[in-house]
Formats: sequence, C-alpha cells, structure tokens
Amino acid sequence: MAARLAEVSLEDFKALNPSANRPVLLAAGTPQILLPWDQAEVFQKNLAKSNGTQLASWTVWIAPTDLKTTEAAKRVGMDEGQLRSVNHIPPRSVIKSGSTLLVPRGHRVETDVASHIADHGQVGTAPEQTSRRTTVKASRAESVASVAKRYGVSAAAVAEWNGLTAQASFAKGQKITLLLPVKSGKALKTKVSGGSRVSAKPASTSRKKARR
Repeated sequence: MAARLAEVSLEDFKALNPSANRPVLLAAGTPQILLPWDQAEVFQKNLAKSNGTQLASWTVWIAPTDLKTTEAAKRVGMDEGQLRSVNHIPPRSVIKSGSTLLVPRGHRVETDVASHIADHGQVGTAPEQTSRRTTVKASRAESVASVAKRYGVSAAAVAEWNGLTAQASFAKGQKITLLLPVKSGKALKTKVSGGSRVSAKPASTSRKKARR
C-alpha cells in the first residue's frame, strides 16, 4: 500500500526502506519512510485522498497467555506456517504471554496500534515441552484432584486423559493415564532481546576426577 501510494515499485520501496521487512508499517514505530524527492509529493497527495479508507490489512494481537503456535493461529484465524513466518517464531516453540504478534486486521478493528506497543512490543518464545504418556496405579482414597496435585498438573487435564469429571475418584489399584513433561538435563535457555532470539549453550556440569 505504501509503495502504491508513492507510485513506485515494491522492489524500489524495499530497497529504499530495508527495515520494511514485515507485512505492515506501524506509524507509531516507523514514523518516516524514505522516498525519491518527486515521489514524496505524490505519496502525500495520494495519502490525503485515501482519508477514511483502511490502509493496513494487518494489526497487532497480544497473546493473553502462554500458547502453542497451533492454538494461537486458531485464535487469530491464521495458517500456523504463516503465523510463524510473519512473526519469526522458531519451530517447536511456545508463544509467551504478552507477546505482540502481527495478525490479519479484521473489519471490526478500527483503532491504531498504541505507540508503546509499536516501540516496545516483541515476541517471547520458550522451547515446547515434550510430554510422555505414563500409567500409574491409584492408591486408596485417590481422587482426580489428589493425583493432579501430586504430579503438578491440572485436575481438568487428569479428568480429560481418563474420561472422567474433575470431581471423580479412582478405585484402589485402578490404572491412571498421565501425560507428563519429559525433563531434560540440558535444556537451552532462550532470551528475546530487540526482536532477536539468542540461545545459550548449556554449561557442562561434569568434572574430571582427581587422581589419588
């Protein structure tokens, strides 16, 4: 749209504005664009004529909680691959709560993106946990709630895995299905800073045994 208003090719516009590597320019975060002198006046005139029309087909959506990319894509009505590509989300990652994601702008969204979001918004990710199916036997007077508390999962999840309600109880010796995260001794720590993702290699904990 910006290239069209300036009446220049998209390739020339991107060459002049290399930071325009995402599908939308946020006025609050990118208040200026670079154009040839004669095309700058053309841009201003065409922009004035377009007053009242929707110039952007994208906007920002803030993740309300930690989400898998499949769930986030479903909530915003996007293809998962497109969501990852547009927001530079690495594979096998969980989107952290509070992340600002670029998503298609619906007709109901009329407000602009706030300046503080445009300036400071970023996408935070964490490695996706791998779960393992485990079967345990219920002890005496075991309930869905007590099992959930013991293994650090929600009662709703235990109930769903076993086809029960969250208020149900187990008989002694009854098999209970659990999906527990696989713990890794060499988990990578990730940090999001300035829009880039930096991975830190795990430090080795092994020590050479001293000879006697």
